[in-house]
Amino acid sequence: MSMEVLFTIILLISYLVFVAYIMKGGNLLMGFILMSVVWIPIGVIGGQIDWATFNGTIMQTAPSNIGTNVVLIFVGSWLGQVMLKTGIASTIIRKAVELGGDKPLFTAILLSILTTLIFCSVYGAGAVIGIGIIVMPIMLSLGIPKAVVTASYIMSVGAGMYSNAVIFAEKQAALLLNETNPEYTYQIYQKVGVVGTVVQLIIIIMMLIVMLGRKKKVSHAWAVSTAQTPQKDAPLYALIAPFMPVVLIILFKWNAIPAFLAAIFYALFTCGYVTGKNGKESLSVAISKTLNDGIMDAAPLIGFLFFQGIFTATANCDAFFFQQTLGGIIPTSTLVLAIVFAVLTPLGLFRGPLSVFGVGPVLFAVINGLGVFELPFLFALFQFTGIATTISSCVTQSWTIWAVNYNKVTPRDFMVTAFPWCWVVNIINCGILYVMLG
Repeated sequence: MSMEVLFTIILLISYLVFVAYIMKGGNLLMGFILMSVVWIPIGVIGGQIDWATFNGTIMQTAPSNIGTNVVLIFVGSWLGQVMLKTGIASTIIRKAVELGGDKPLFTAILLSILTTLIFCSVYGAGAVIGIGIIVMPIMLSLGIPKAVVTASYIMSVGAGMYSNAVIFAEKQAALLLNETNPEYTYQIYQKVGVVGTVVQLIIIIMMLIVMLGRKKKVSHAWAVSTAQTPQKDAPLYALIAPFMPVVLIILFKWNAIPAFLAAIFYALFTCGYVTGKNGKESLSVAISKTLNDGIMDAAPLIGFLFFQGIFTATANCDAFFFQQTLGGIIPTSTLVLAIVFAVLTPLGLFRGPLSVFGVGPVLFAVINGLGVFELPFLFALFQFTGIATTISSCVTQSWTIWAVNYNKVTPRDFMVTAFPWCWVVNIINCGILYVMLG
């Protein structure tokens, strides 16, 4: 047995232990630390990691290169807190409910569309929870089953994430693409990201039609159940704020950070947080509070990216062993790879090997290291599968756990409701990715 084969076996065993650990609810950040402890010595012994690589690339360059992306994650979370603080998010939702009246299906579709559009820009668990405590009680009061309410809301959040510049920056940092492929930018990715958003939103609407199409109309009492402290509506002209970043980035070619900052300050100014009069805080106080809350919201993710960056750099070095022993097994056809991701979408659940939000970066490093597939195609396959599973239909996501507990739905009922539809989403998206990029 050659040394390459032996090292590959050791790495695969540690990887499978990692997957099992995560599927049993283990901490993902700690998992990446432990994997690094195993994979770095293997790389050293196998001649793929020397002192310069360890001291420079792995421990210094990889974690420090997330800097620009960290700023974008902060401003995305900051925007989410501003939408809650100003009442813009709640106003948008209340207007949708007024338009929907006592029609459960129509109202549910409107809320799903608005949630999706909001999360095309907004990011952070705080925003998901803050908007969820408005949206979900409305749907529940209309007599919509709890599992459907939970699934449609979480899937709508996920639908927005395909187009979300913050999510792209997060994965760009985690996979070290800002170092190895700096030319691959959000402006390039967003063309397919928008497609992913549209596909998932259409499937959500289809799910609601199938599950609610025959329900009788019921009166609603959403105003009683959605807010403990009533909040005054934000001005109508302020309601464009959560959609501004996407419009500025896609249509006017703005960079992400100025686009997010424009939306943040537009929201604060139009909602009266300037003079501190009329019961409003001053601009400086509002900025400080929302920025602090946004940073707190994003902090766990930043810590995770720090250690994932270290592991990804290590995996890029150790990918040599997989290439030597498994290179002939991994598909080299874009069509075959798209089919594999479509058929094996369940392997993205529980942060599995097809989810870039879980242990997928290891497999990504191995396949990308073969040099066979174009990066935009390969990245989108992992990104789309991760969003369809980890973000939209799996209970390993923190805000999904919150939503399940909030609505008193069992994790099984949520996943049984959401995942079959998300599987359909990913099958369609994999086909579209092949046509567009394959």
